Amino acid sequence: MAEGRFYAPLAARSPGVNACALAPAHGLFAAAGEEGLLECFDLRARACAGCLDVAEACGMVRRRALRHQDV
Repeated sequence: MAEGRFYAPLAARSPGVNACALAPAHGLFAAAGEEGLLECFDLRARACAGCLDVAEACGMVRRRALRHQDV
């Protein structure tokens, strides 16, 4: 960014990201995907440091909502 350039996007396993955060203790970037995956990226290496399948660990069935309807 100091040279006015943008970095290439990080390659996530999920098709979409619902939430993200940067951990101040170790600098990992965490992204919560729409398919129940939590991926942590090391921004210095520009690579995935680890991935947790939270949906599978909780026994959830993976489904995608096509439309939200208030009841």
